[in-house]
Amino acid sequence: ARKPLNGTPPQVSKALPSSLLERRPDVASRERLMAAANERAGIARTAYFPQVGINLGGGFESAKVEKLFDGDSFLSSIGGGVQQVVFDGGLRGARHRRALAERAEAAANYKETVVTAFREVEDALAAIQLLEKQHTIQQRAVESARRMLELSEKQYEAGFVSYFEVVIAQRALLRAQQSAAQLLGARFEAAVLLVRALGGGW
Repeated sequence: ARKPLNGTPPQVSKALPSSLLERRPDVASRERLMAAANERAGIARTAYFPQVGINLGGGFESAKVEKLFDGDSFLSSIGGGVQQVVFDGGLRGARHRRALAERAEAAANYKETVVTAFREVEDALAAIQLLEKQHTIQQRAVESARRMLELSEKQYEAGFVSYFEVVIAQRALLRAQQSAAQLLGARFEAAVLLVRALGGGW
């Protein structure tokens, strides 16, 4: 038999460090591949992952996630520009050019993976916030329907209305409760999606 869905989803912190996303398997894997490509190209490893705040109400501090990787800022953050290496010591052989091409490809893949991770977190946070508001409104509707049922039952007992009015109120309450249960389930699902997007929780 099915059991009623009770309880509330876990509360999300108002501010989360973006470094949580580095635990994601896809991000960690792409970072290792890029580190290896950098090493083959003779580029020292620095901090790859963009550090920004994640806020429950407003998403990320950056207006657009893509801006985290704009221009030379991303190239320098992953270990220096290509020009710096091409003219370092006169290494212009085919092997080195191939290493630089592999490094560029690894950097592009890493960027794509990180941007996807940020978007998934932002979508999950937005869904959590929206569903919480909708569920609160629906809970009020449930309470209103419950009061209407109580009023209908009293009016029926006093002989002012027929039992049909009570049945209508009962159905209205049931529909309101079903909607509230569906929204609660959606809130739990959104919390699970956030945990997955963050790489295991917060």
